[in-house]
Amino acid sequence: MTEVGGPPSLMAVQMSGASWHPVCYDYPPDALAEVSERKRLAKFRAVTRLVRSVKPTLVLPYAGPPCFLDPALFELNARLHGPGIFPDQHEALAWLRERLPHQRSAYLLPGDAVRLGAGGIRRDPYWSSFDLDDTVEERRRYLQAYAERRRAAIDAVWAANPAPAADSGLGEAFRAHLESLATLSSYFLARIGLLVRFRVLGAAGGTWDAHLGPDSVRVDLDGGQGPADYEITVDARWLAGVVSGRTRWEELLLSLRISARREPDIYNDYLVGLLKHADLAALRAVEAFEAARDPKDTFLLEHDGRMLEVGRYCPHNGEDLTETGVVMDGRMHCLGHNFEFDLATGECRNARCDPLPVREVDPSYSCMSASPTTNSPVSTT
Repeated sequence: MTEVGGPPSLMAVQMSGASWHPVCYDYPPDALAEVSERKRLAKFRAVTRLVRSVKPTLVLPYAGPPCFLDPALFELNARLHGPGIFPDQHEALAWLRERLPHQRSAYLLPGDAVRLGAGGIRRDPYWSSFDLDDTVEERRRYLQAYAERRRAAIDAVWAANPAPAADSGLGEAFRAHLESLATLSSYFLARIGLLVRFRVLGAAGGTWDAHLGPDSVRVDLDGGQGPADYEITVDARWLAGVVSGRTRWEELLLSLRISARREPDIYNDYLVGLLKHADLAALRAVEAFEAARDPKDTFLLEHDGRMLEVGRYCPHNGEDLTETGVVMDGRMHCLGHNFEFDLATGECRNARCDPLPVREVDPSYSCMSASPTTNSPVSTT
Protein backbone atom coordinates (compact mmCIF):
# COMPACT_ATOMS: atom_id res chain seq x y z
CA MET A 1 0.00 0.00 0.00
CA THR A 2 2.91 2.32 0.75
CA GLU A 3 4.49 1.62 -2.62
CA VAL A 4 1.35 2.25 -4.67
CA GLY A 5 0.01 5.16 -2.60
CA GLY A 6 -2.97 3.41 -1.02
CA PRO A 7 -5.14 0.35 -1.41
CA PRO A 8 -4.52 -1.23 -4.83
CA SER A 9 -7.29 -1.47 -7.42
CA LEU A 10 -6.68 -5.16 -7.90
CA MET A 11 -4.82 -7.81 -5.96
CA ALA A 12 -4.26 -11.34 -7.26
CA VAL A 13 -3.35 -13.79 -4.50
CA GLN A 14 -2.32 -17.43 -4.71
CA MET A 15 -4.29 -19.55 -2.26
CA SER A 16 -2.78 -22.95 -3.03
CA GLY A 17 0.74 -23.88 -2.09
CA ALA A 18 2.95 -25.64 -4.65
CA SER A 19 4.21 -28.62 -2.68
CA TRP A 20 4.99 -32.31 -2.94
CA HIS A 21 4.29 -32.63 0.79
CA PRO A 22 2.20 -34.41 1.91
CA VAL A 23 0.96 -35.64 -1.49
CA CYS A 24 4.02 -37.79 -2.20
CA TYR A 25 4.61 -38.95 1.38
CA ASP A 26 3.91 -42.39 2.77
CA TYR A 27 1.27 -41.40 5.33
CA PRO A 28 -1.70 -43.46 6.54
CA PRO A 29 -4.94 -42.03 5.07
CA ASP A 30 -6.02 -40.30 8.30
CA ALA A 31 -2.60 -38.67 8.78
CA LEU A 32 -2.51 -37.58 5.13
CA ALA A 33 -5.91 -35.92 5.52
CA GLU A 34 -4.85 -34.18 8.74
CA VAL A 35 -1.57 -32.81 7.37
CA SER A 36 -3.25 -31.71 4.14
CA GLU A 37 -6.02 -29.87 5.96
CA ARG A 38 -3.53 -28.13 8.26
CA LYS A 39 -1.44 -26.86 5.34
CA ARG A 40 -4.51 -25.82 3.37
CA LEU A 41 -5.96 -23.82 6.26
CA ALA A 42 -2.62 -22.19 7.06
CA LYS A 43 -2.43 -20.87 3.50
CA PHE A 44 -6.05 -19.69 3.54
CA ARG A 45 -5.59 -17.88 6.86
CA ALA A 46 -2.38 -16.18 5.77
CA VAL A 47 -4.07 -14.85 2.61
CA THR A 48 -7.11 -13.71 4.58
CA ARG A 49 -4.92 -11.63 6.87
CA LEU A 50 -3.07 -10.19 3.89
CA VAL A 51 -6.27 -9.15 2.11
CA ARG A 52 -7.76 -7.74 5.31
CA SER A 53 -4.65 -5.57 5.76
CA VAL A 54 -4.26 -4.36 2.17
CA LYS A 55 -7.97 -3.77 1.39
CA PRO A 56 -7.83 -3.91 -2.43
CA THR A 57 -10.79 -2.73 -4.48
CA LEU A 58 -11.00 -6.20 -6.02
CA VAL A 59 -9.23 -9.38 -4.93
CA LEU A 60 -8.75 -12.26 -7.37
CA PRO A 61 -7.84 -15.54 -5.66
CA TYR A 62 -6.12 -18.07 -7.86
CA ALA A 63 -5.39 -21.51 -6.62
CA GLY A 64 -5.15 -23.96 -9.45
CA PRO A 65 -6.03 -26.67 -9.17
CA PRO A 66 -3.08 -28.26 -10.94
CA CYS A 67 -4.13 -30.66 -13.68
CA PHE A 68 -2.35 -34.01 -13.70
CA LEU A 69 -2.69 -35.09 -17.31
CA ASP A 70 -0.01 -37.79 -17.54
CA PRO A 71 -1.68 -41.22 -17.12
CA ALA A 72 1.01 -42.05 -14.54
CA LEU A 73 -0.19 -39.16 -12.37
CA PHE A 74 -3.83 -38.80 -13.36
CA GLU A 75 -5.26 -40.31 -10.17
CA LEU A 76 -3.76 -37.43 -8.19
CA ASN A 77 -6.62 -35.34 -9.56
CA ALA A 78 -8.87 -37.11 -7.05
CA ARG A 79 -7.04 -35.28 -4.23
CA LEU A 80 -7.83 -31.78 -5.42
CA HIS A 81 -10.77 -31.16 -3.09
CA GLY A 82 -10.70 -30.75 0.65
CA PRO A 83 -9.00 -31.85 2.69
CA GLY A 84 -6.36 -31.92 -0.06
CA ILE A 85 -3.79 -29.11 -0.27
CA PHE A 86 -4.81 -28.07 -3.81
CA PRO A 87 -8.07 -26.05 -3.63
CA ASP A 88 -9.65 -24.58 -6.72
CA GLN A 89 -10.66 -20.96 -7.28
CA HIS A 90 -14.26 -21.68 -6.28
CA GLU A 91 -13.23 -23.03 -2.86
CA ALA A 92 -10.77 -20.18 -2.30
CA LEU A 93 -13.38 -17.56 -3.20
CA ALA A 94 -15.98 -19.12 -0.89
CA TRP A 95 -13.50 -18.96 2.00
CA LEU A 96 -12.74 -15.26 1.42
CA ARG A 97 -16.38 -14.27 0.98
CA GLU A 98 -17.39 -15.98 4.21
CA ARG A 99 -14.66 -14.26 6.25
CA LEU A 100 -14.44 -10.93 4.40
CA PRO A 101 -18.06 -10.34 3.31
CA HIS A 102 -17.49 -6.64 2.55
CA GLN A 103 -14.46 -7.31 0.34
CA ARG A 104 -15.27 -7.43 -3.38
CA SER A 105 -13.84 -10.63 -4.82
CA ALA A 106 -14.04 -12.79 -7.91
CA TYR A 107 -12.03 -15.34 -9.81
CA LEU A 108 -11.04 -15.45 -13.46
CA LEU A 109 -10.73 -18.26 -15.99
CA PRO A 110 -8.52 -18.16 -19.09
CA GLY A 111 -9.78 -15.53 -21.51
CA ASP A 112 -11.70 -13.51 -18.90
CA ALA A 113 -10.84 -9.82 -18.55
CA VAL A 114 -11.10 -7.12 -15.87
CA ARG A 115 -11.72 -3.41 -16.53
CA LEU A 116 -9.93 -1.79 -13.60
CA GLY A 117 -11.61 1.61 -13.66
CA ALA A 118 -15.17 0.35 -13.62
CA GLY A 119 -14.22 -2.90 -11.99
CA GLY A 120 -16.31 -4.94 -14.40
CA ILE A 121 -15.41 -8.47 -15.52
CA ARG A 122 -15.94 -9.73 -19.06
CA ARG A 123 -16.30 -13.50 -19.17
CA ASP A 124 -15.00 -15.54 -22.07
CA PRO A 125 -17.99 -17.38 -23.60
CA TYR A 126 -15.87 -20.55 -23.87
CA TRP A 127 -16.62 -21.23 -20.19
CA SER A 128 -20.38 -20.69 -20.34
CA SER A 129 -21.13 -24.36 -19.71
CA PHE A 130 -18.21 -24.95 -17.33
CA ASP A 131 -18.70 -24.89 -13.57
CA LEU A 132 -15.89 -25.25 -11.04
CA ASP A 133 -18.47 -26.66 -8.65
CA ASP A 134 -19.22 -29.60 -10.93
CA THR A 135 -19.26 -33.11 -9.52
CA VAL A 136 -16.12 -35.19 -9.27
CA GLU A 137 -17.29 -37.33 -12.17
CA GLU A 138 -17.86 -34.30 -14.42
CA ARG A 139 -14.46 -32.91 -13.56
CA ARG A 140 -12.85 -36.25 -14.29
CA ARG A 141 -14.44 -36.35 -17.74
CA TYR A 142 -13.27 -32.80 -18.42
CA LEU A 143 -9.69 -33.63 -17.39
CA GLN A 144 -9.67 -36.81 -19.44
CA ALA A 145 -10.67 -34.81 -22.52
CA TYR A 146 -8.06 -32.17 -21.67
CA ALA A 147 -5.39 -34.87 -21.33
CA GLU A 148 -6.25 -36.20 -24.77
CA ARG A 149 -5.82 -32.74 -26.25
CA ARG A 150 -2.38 -32.54 -24.62
CA ARG A 151 -1.34 -36.07 -25.48
CA ALA A 152 1.47 -35.01 -27.86
CA ALA A 153 3.07 -32.81 -25.19
CA ILE A 154 2.86 -35.57 -22.58
CA ASP A 155 4.42 -38.11 -24.94
CA ALA A 156 7.20 -35.63 -25.70
CA VAL A 157 8.15 -35.45 -22.02
CA TRP A 158 8.51 -39.22 -21.84
CA ALA A 159 10.48 -39.29 -25.09
CA ALA A 160 12.89 -36.66 -23.72
CA ASN A 161 13.52 -38.77 -20.62
CA PRO A 162 14.34 -42.32 -21.78
CA ALA A 163 15.07 -45.03 -19.24
CA PRO A 164 18.87 -45.26 -18.83
CA ALA A 165 20.51 -48.62 -19.48
CA ALA A 166 22.03 -50.71 -16.71
CA ASP A 167 25.54 -49.81 -17.89
CA SER A 168 24.81 -46.08 -18.20
CA GLY A 169 26.85 -45.21 -15.09
CA LEU A 170 23.92 -43.40 -13.48
CA GLY A 171 25.05 -44.37 -9.97
CA GLU A 172 28.52 -42.89 -10.37
CA ALA A 173 27.07 -39.77 -12.01
CA PHE A 174 24.64 -39.44 -9.10
CA ARG A 175 27.50 -39.77 -6.61
CA ALA A 176 29.52 -37.06 -8.39
CA HIS A 177 26.47 -34.80 -8.57
CA LEU A 178 25.72 -34.98 -4.85
CA GLU A 179 29.36 -34.73 -3.81
CA SER A 180 29.67 -31.59 -5.89
CA LEU A 181 26.89 -30.04 -3.80
CA ALA A 182 29.13 -30.41 -0.75
CA THR A 183 31.45 -27.80 -2.18
CA LEU A 184 28.70 -25.19 -2.41
CA SER A 185 27.79 -24.46 1.22
CA SER A 186 29.24 -25.72 4.48
CA TYR A 187 26.55 -23.59 6.16
CA PHE A 188 23.76 -25.69 4.63
CA LEU A 189 25.56 -29.00 5.19
CA ALA A 190 26.03 -28.27 8.89
CA ARG A 191 22.25 -27.78 9.22
CA ILE A 192 21.31 -30.95 7.31
CA GLY A 193 23.21 -33.84 8.92
CA LEU A 194 20.94 -36.54 7.47
CA LEU A 195 21.15 -39.93 5.81
CA VAL A 196 18.94 -39.70 2.72
CA ARG A 197 18.24 -43.04 1.06
CA PHE A 198 17.44 -42.99 -2.64
CA ARG A 199 15.58 -46.02 -3.97
CA VAL A 200 16.12 -45.64 -7.71
CA LEU A 201 13.87 -47.84 -9.85
CA GLY A 202 14.84 -49.33 -13.20
CA ALA A 203 17.79 -51.21 -14.73
CA ALA A 204 20.21 -48.37 -13.95
CA GLY A 205 19.01 -47.95 -10.38
CA GLY A 206 19.70 -49.34 -6.95
CA THR A 207 19.58 -48.32 -3.29
CA TRP A 208 21.94 -45.41 -2.78
CA ASP A 209 22.60 -43.81 0.61
CA ALA A 210 23.61 -40.16 0.66
CA HIS A 211 25.20 -39.02 3.94
CA LEU A 212 24.61 -35.26 3.74
CA GLY A 213 26.54 -33.25 6.31
CA PRO A 214 27.27 -32.07 8.83
CA ASP A 215 30.82 -31.81 7.47
CA SER A 216 30.83 -33.54 4.09
CA VAL A 217 28.84 -35.60 1.60
CA ARG A 218 29.42 -39.30 1.07
CA VAL A 219 27.38 -41.50 -1.26
CA ASP A 220 27.24 -45.27 -0.74
CA LEU A 221 26.02 -47.04 -3.89
CA ASP A 222 25.59 -50.27 -1.90
CA GLY A 223 23.23 -48.70 0.59
CA GLY A 224 20.11 -49.87 2.34
CA GLN A 225 21.61 -50.94 5.65
CA GLY A 226 20.04 -49.59 8.82
CA PRO A 227 17.50 -46.79 9.25
CA ALA A 228 17.49 -43.62 7.15
CA ASP A 229 16.23 -40.16 8.06
CA TYR A 230 14.69 -39.66 4.62
CA GLU A 231 13.78 -42.07 1.86
CA ILE A 232 13.05 -40.93 -1.68
CA THR A 233 11.86 -43.38 -4.33
CA VAL A 234 12.20 -42.24 -7.94
CA ASP A 235 12.40 -43.82 -11.38
CA ALA A 236 15.87 -43.74 -12.92
CA ARG A 237 14.59 -41.93 -16.02
CA TRP A 238 13.58 -38.88 -13.98
CA LEU A 239 16.66 -38.87 -11.75
CA ALA A 240 18.89 -39.07 -14.82
CA GLY A 241 17.45 -35.77 -16.00
CA VAL A 242 18.54 -34.07 -12.78
CA VAL A 243 22.00 -35.65 -12.73
CA SER A 244 22.65 -34.67 -16.35
CA GLY A 245 21.48 -31.08 -15.80
CA ARG A 246 18.53 -31.47 -18.17
CA THR A 247 16.20 -30.52 -15.33
CA ARG A 248 16.47 -29.36 -11.71
CA TRP A 249 15.65 -30.95 -8.39
CA GLU A 250 12.76 -28.57 -7.80
CA GLU A 251 11.18 -29.52 -11.12
CA LEU A 252 11.47 -33.19 -10.21
CA LEU A 253 9.97 -32.67 -6.76
CA LEU A 254 7.11 -30.50 -8.03
CA SER A 255 6.38 -33.03 -10.78
CA LEU A 256 5.24 -35.37 -7.97
CA ARG A 257 7.07 -38.23 -9.73
CA ILE A 258 8.54 -39.37 -6.42
CA SER A 259 7.42 -40.99 -3.21
CA ALA A 260 8.98 -40.17 0.13
CA ARG A 261 9.01 -40.83 3.83
CA ARG A 262 10.93 -39.32 6.76
CA GLU A 263 11.61 -40.40 10.32
CA PRO A 264 11.18 -38.38 12.41
CA ASP A 265 8.52 -36.54 10.43
CA ILE A 266 10.29 -33.17 10.60
CA TYR A 267 10.86 -30.88 7.64
CA ASN A 268 14.46 -29.92 6.90
CA ASP A 269 14.45 -26.70 4.91
CA TYR A 270 18.22 -26.81 4.39
CA LEU A 271 18.06 -30.19 2.66
CA VAL A 272 15.36 -28.95 0.31
CA GLY A 273 17.19 -25.65 -0.15
CA LEU A 274 20.47 -27.33 -1.09
CA LEU A 275 18.77 -29.50 -3.71
CA LYS A 276 16.44 -26.77 -4.94
CA HIS A 277 19.02 -24.03 -5.40
CA ALA A 278 22.18 -26.07 -6.12
CA ASP A 279 23.75 -22.70 -6.91
CA LEU A 280 26.62 -21.04 -5.08
CA ALA A 281 25.29 -17.48 -5.34
CA ALA A 282 21.79 -18.44 -4.18
CA LEU A 283 23.04 -20.46 -1.20
CA ARG A 284 25.38 -17.66 -0.15
CA ALA A 285 22.51 -15.18 -0.38
CA VAL A 286 20.41 -17.32 1.98
CA GLU A 287 23.31 -17.61 4.41
CA ALA A 288 23.95 -13.86 4.33
CA PHE A 289 20.27 -13.13 4.87
CA GLU A 290 20.04 -15.42 7.89
CA ALA A 291 23.31 -14.19 9.38
CA ALA A 292 22.15 -10.57 9.14
CA ARG A 293 19.19 -11.03 11.49
CA ASP A 294 19.54 -8.89 14.58
CA PRO A 295 18.67 -10.94 17.71
CA LYS A 296 17.94 -7.65 19.48
CA ASP A 297 15.01 -6.93 17.13
CA THR A 298 12.23 -8.27 19.37
CA PHE A 299 8.69 -7.63 20.54
CA LEU A 300 6.87 -8.30 23.80
CA LEU A 301 4.21 -10.96 24.17
CA GLU A 302 2.08 -11.78 27.18
CA HIS A 303 1.48 -15.52 27.26
CA ASP A 304 0.17 -17.81 29.98
CA GLY A 305 0.74 -15.22 32.70
CA ARG A 306 4.30 -14.49 31.61
CA MET A 307 5.82 -11.59 29.71
CA LEU A 308 8.08 -12.83 26.92
CA GLU A 309 10.56 -11.03 24.73
CA VAL A 310 10.39 -12.78 21.36
CA GLY A 311 12.50 -12.48 18.21
CA ARG A 312 10.58 -10.42 15.69
CA TYR A 313 11.51 -12.37 12.56
CA CYS A 314 10.85 -16.03 11.82
CA PRO A 315 14.19 -17.90 11.77
CA HIS A 316 13.07 -19.78 8.66
CA ASN A 317 12.43 -17.09 6.08
CA GLY A 318 12.42 -13.78 7.91
CA GLU A 319 8.66 -13.29 8.07
CA ASP A 320 7.72 -10.48 10.45
CA LEU A 321 5.95 -12.29 13.29
CA THR A 322 4.21 -9.10 14.35
CA GLU A 323 2.32 -9.44 11.06
CA THR A 324 2.24 -13.18 10.38
CA GLY A 325 2.52 -14.67 13.86
CA VAL A 326 -0.36 -16.38 15.67
CA VAL A 327 -0.14 -17.88 19.15
CA MET A 328 -1.94 -21.20 19.63
CA ASP A 329 -1.41 -24.04 22.10
CA GLY A 330 1.76 -22.58 23.57
CA ARG A 331 3.39 -22.13 20.17
CA MET A 332 4.14 -19.25 17.86
CA HIS A 333 2.82 -20.22 14.42
CA CYS A 334 4.34 -18.33 11.51
CA LEU A 335 1.66 -18.23 8.83
CA GLY A 336 4.25 -17.55 6.15
CA HIS A 337 5.27 -21.22 5.86
CA ASN A 338 3.52 -22.81 8.87
CA PHE A 339 6.62 -23.16 11.05
CA GLU A 340 5.82 -23.64 14.77
CA PHE A 341 8.02 -22.50 17.67
CA ASP A 342 7.63 -23.55 21.30
CA LEU A 343 7.20 -20.43 23.42
CA ALA A 344 8.81 -22.16 26.39
CA THR A 345 12.08 -23.01 24.65
CA GLY A 346 12.02 -21.29 21.23
CA GLU A 347 12.57 -24.69 19.58
CA CYS A 348 11.00 -25.28 16.17
CA ARG A 349 8.64 -28.21 16.67
CA ASN A 350 7.76 -29.23 13.11
CA ALA A 351 10.91 -28.58 11.06
CA ARG A 352 14.71 -28.39 11.19
CA CYS A 353 15.24 -24.71 11.82
CA ASP A 354 17.19 -22.38 14.09
CA PRO A 355 15.28 -21.61 17.31
CA LEU A 356 13.21 -18.50 17.81
CA PRO A 357 14.77 -16.22 20.46
CA VAL A 358 12.47 -16.25 23.51
CA ARG A 359 13.17 -15.07 27.04
CA GLU A 360 11.01 -14.16 29.99
CA VAL A 361 11.16 -10.55 31.19
CA ASP A 362 9.78 -8.49 34.06
CA PRO A 363 6.03 -7.92 33.51
CA SER A 364 6.49 -4.21 34.25
CA TYR A 365 8.49 -4.07 31.00
CA SER A 366 5.27 -4.48 29.00
CA CYS A 367 3.82 -1.76 26.79
CA MET A 368 1.63 -3.82 24.46
CA SER A 369 0.83 -7.49 24.13
CA ALA A 370 -1.63 -9.84 22.46
CA SER A 371 -3.95 -12.41 23.89
CA PRO A 372 -2.88 -15.95 22.97
CA THR A 373 -6.37 -17.22 23.72
CA THR A 374 -7.96 -15.41 20.79
CA ASN A 375 -5.43 -16.46 18.13
CA SER A 376 -4.89 -12.76 17.50
CA PRO A 377 -1.76 -11.40 15.86
CA VAL A 378 1.02 -10.39 18.21
CA SER A 379 1.88 -6.72 18.67
CA THR A 380 5.11 -4.77 18.70
CA THR A 381 6.13 -2.61 21.60
